[in-house]
Amino acid sequence: MRWGLTDRHGLALWCAMAAALLPWPLMGQEIITETITPALVRKLAREAATQSAAGRQATLAFLGEASVRPSDPTIDPVELITAFRDAGVELAERLDEKDPAMRKLLLLTLGKMRAPAENALPHWKRAIESQDPMLMEAASEAVALYFLRIKDLRESNVAPPAARSRVLDLYAQDLMQILPLVSDMLTKQDRMVRLHACQALSNMARTIESLPQEYRFDPNHYAQFKKILPEFVLRLEDALGHCIPLLQEADMEIRLEILNTMEHIFELSVQREEMAMRNPMFSQGRLWQREFEPQGTEAAKKLIELSGRFRQVLAAQFPNASLEVRMAAMRVFENMSAADAVMIDGLILASKDPNRFIRWAAVRVLGNHKPIAYPEALQTMIRLLEDNDLGVRMAACQALGQLGKDGKPAAKAIGRCLHEGDEDVKYQAIWALNQMATEAAEALPDILKALQSPDVRLREAVPGLLVKIGQPAKAKGIPALQAALKDEEASVRFKAASALQSLLELP
Repeated sequence: MRWGLTDRHGLALWCAMAAALLPWPLMGQEIITETITPALVRKLAREAATQSAAGRQATLAFLGEASVRPSDPTIDPVELITAFRDAGVELAERLDEKDPAMRKLLLLTLGKMRAPAENALPHWKRAIESQDPMLMEAASEAVALYFLRIKDLRESNVAPPAARSRVLDLYAQDLMQILPLVSDMLTKQDRMVRLHACQALSNMARTIESLPQEYRFDPNHYAQFKKILPEFVLRLEDALGHCIPLLQEADMEIRLEILNTMEHIFELSVQREEMAMRNPMFSQGRLWQREFEPQGTEAAKKLIELSGRFRQVLAAQFPNASLEVRMAAMRVFENMSAADAVMIDGLILASKDPNRFIRWAAVRVLGNHKPIAYPEALQTMIRLLEDNDLGVRMAACQALGQLGKDGKPAAKAIGRCLHEGDEDVKYQAIWALNQMATEAAEALPDILKALQSPDVRLREAVPGLLVKIGQPAKAKGIPALQAALKDEEASVRFKAASALQSLLELP
């Protein structure tokens, strides 16, 4: 395939052959070889304006497809991606297609090639305002594709971290320029335009959330993203403002896409205290992390404030919404910080849902938000300890355990779970009581009774829990542990002896 690449007609013929072969099964799977070099990409774009209509069509189709295929490891990924951006500039400046079908192809190709926003935007804006459904939908799809294609750069197998960092900074200003267009797309009556706008917002948030973690301790990276964050959140607020009425009036597909968008956006600012000990890197949203200070912190606070505008709308989704919408709303609640009364009321309502997965999600989110200021929320979690679904009961134990000592009012109810038939609930109850430490003394009768359980693992877990409770467990715990020294299992006897020594040493 190296022949015929030295003249304009050869280029058009080569592209026409490639475009004709697009349906072949391997087209989407083969990597870009050294034949498709950055220089060739630029040359194809420069020659497009002088080709026939058929030649231009073939060139656009070929460049669009080639730009989304993985790169050969011998080619510098930054150079290749930059080449496609440069090619997008050439196409945007040189081509002004009159034929609607060709305009549609040009609009989509600019999105696939990730052409710089300042060059692609005039084409997309004209199409969005044209009132031609075909062109409007093509332009909006191109905007969604633009940010979807950036996800390729976030994957570690595409390029080394340093290259990914440099390439992603190229898109910071593009993001800022495209956001107002996305806001405008959300106001259009065409449902596909609205849908593509939501997809674009979601992909924008995922791009920031997935910036390579390798540089999280280096303040010099992501300088461009840091610079735009304050203005980005303001423009994002305007775009999300258009989503609120759509959540109440749009069809289910658009509502789901909006909820998916909100999930990814609010994940940037979420604070997950329950994960701080297990995995500090994921206990906070991306904007809280060190490499984005101080702009990221301010942007995260603004997003948390912004999330408050959506809580009442989300809570209203539950009574009559489909299962898919209710599940999506629960995911958004989980990524919101600083729960308020409206949000808690929505979660309490969800805890009574006939679907077990909704109830499971509701109690999980309640536990993550630690709503100790809302007695109704605590009573809801306690009630779900007796749910008819195993998963919900386990989630309730975990949620109450996350409250730590503040979960004291639930201690007795959790203690009763130690005698439930299912092993998983018993072990989750032991974990929850351990988190409560001295406050678990409220469940002491059930804890001591568990030393007589036929379940060896449960008997092994009790001595350590008694030590965790400490002084309140001393009086009744010592005789129980002395009796456990005669247990038939050596492991139980060993743990009982160790716990007994610890309790005897207490004042």
